[in-house]
Amino acid sequence: MNTIEKFEHKGMTIRIEHDPDCEMPSSDSIKILYRKSSRYTLGDTPVENTNDINHLFPSTEYHWYEVYAYVHSGVALSLSPFGCPWDSGRSGFAVVKRSDFPDNEKARDAAKSFVDEMSKYLNGETYYFCIEDENGEHVDSCGGLIGIDWAKRYAIEMVDTLPEKEPAV
Repeated sequence: MNTIEKFEHKGMTIRIEHDPDCEMPSSDSIKILYRKSSRYTLGDTPVENTNDINHLFPSTEYHWYEVYAYVHSGVALSLSPFGCPWDSGRSGFAVVKRSDFPDNEKARDAAKSFVDEMSKYLNGETYYFCIEDENGEHVDSCGGLIGIDWAKRYAIEMVDTLPEKEPAV
């Protein structure tokens, strides 16, 4: 793999690399549905209208939010429409379990975070990191991380939890 970024933290070297084997984001609380009539089929359950959604995901049990896609040399997903009529449009819906997020504002925030993570995944922003000691020996690693900022933060957290090495005598 090619190193995207390399930096030092507490005497350890952290290498960030692209992870081509990262799994698609999933959630027990949030699901993305796609509109049958949309050219942007991002999701795994087809629906056409709110009657379809209400049949599968009753509004008494789920919050619904429209999902919009902008596809032009990359993919951007949002809960708000984009300004481009040619390369964007309604893609589908995000449904969020009311039992997990009873408050509409918190449910919308959770849906937005999930849609943002899905955008990063679709754009290949998937990472792996490796931690090496001062001798270049492998100490730890982790893959399947979405978003480079998260990969860096998690790598630093892992270094911070490593036991201190005894000084050489």
